[in-house]
Amino acid sequence: MFTQLVYNGGNVNLAGAPLSLTGATALQMRDTTLDGGTVNLNTGSGVVFDATNNGTALLGPGLTLDLGGGTTTFTVNNGSAGPDMRIQGTVQSGTLTLGGGGGGILEFNSGVPQRLTRINVD
Repeated sequence: MFTQLVYNGGNVNLAGAPLSLTGATALQMRDTTLDGGTVNLNTGSGVVFDATNNGTALLGPGLTLDLGGGTTTFTVNNGSAGPDMRIQGTVQSGTLTLGGGGGGILEFNSGVPQRLTRINVD
């Protein structure tokens, strides 16, 4: 179990392994791809797209993001890429809130079953 993953470039395939993150900002990404396993977040943890180098943060088709049954705020800062963060995998077990005043674009690929309780947009 880790507090935070700050991921600033490249591709990581978890090869089916789970990754548990417990921090307030549990996952911070920019111009990266994370795929191939399950990322478990604690209730109330956040996800941030860092627009410093632009690009797109991708949660790949083989990734499951488990929100731990609570509300997770996605702060998607506005970079030059569109979308800034793309979710191709499954998000489950909680409420996703797009907030934090980031102004960026979060995209879900169509046809991907999402098992969310709710999606809020501030």
